[in-house]
Amino acid sequence: VNYKFIPVPEQNMNVMGNDSVLDAFPDGTTVSFACDVGYTSAAGSPVVTCAAGSWSPVTLMCERKNCGPAGEVTNGRIDYPEGTEFGDKAVITCDTGYTLVGEREITCEDHGWSHRLPECEVVTCDPPPEIVNGAFTPSKDSYVYLDAVQYSCENYYTLIGSKSRTCSEDGTFKPDPPTCIGECTGRPNMNVKGNKMLLEKFPDGTKASFACDVGYTSAAGSPVVTCAAGSWSPVTLKCESKY
Repeated sequence: VNYKFIPVPEQNMNVMGNDSVLDAFPDGTTVSFACDVGYTSAAGSPVVTCAAGSWSPVTLMCERKNCGPAGEVTNGRIDYPEGTEFGDKAVITCDTGYTLVGEREITCEDHGWSHRLPECEVVTCDPPPEIVNGAFTPSKDSYVYLDAVQYSCENYYTLIGSKSRTCSEDGTFKPDPPTCIGECTGRPNMNVKGNKMLLEKFPDGTKASFACDVGYTSAAGSPVVTCAAGSWSPVTLKCESKY
């Protein structure tokens, strides 16, 4: 008996080799099936036989290949939104302060995952710029995420802003750099008889006011002096006796 029809494959499989192009199959002919790409044999036999004009049942069962976990990424994580089977994707995300080098998504293919796992490299920051009349420590050629620098000012200068800056996740130091403002640490010149300073210590740019002692009155000049770059402006106020 010559059977003229090829056996009908089940889902996710096909007839192997040249068997599918034959015009007729003599009684006793065997035909083999193979699972499609991305599928593997789970049970049953890949062979069917032509007997008395009929094919034996197809018992082969094919299931999607499973690539299993892709591994681990140091300083990152792997998510499997769909699973780990053929056609599914793994998504790699780096921890805060780390940047991904390689493929963010890899796919489960017939022979395993499509790409090697990427790496999560720590974010680096270039050295921050110097500040006028101040400095920072430690001084290095490069800094990594969460490295901090501490600022200080030269003598007679006051630090305005944050004393510390940190290498952040975007590769820059934060917050903004501080500034060093000159400071007058001593009292203004008080050689003029009868003058009395009402304030004692001033950062750069601050104005201090004088007033004449009781029994004296302002005769000339200004009662105000200004701290500039660590020095007081001259006292021009003149006081004279009321009597």
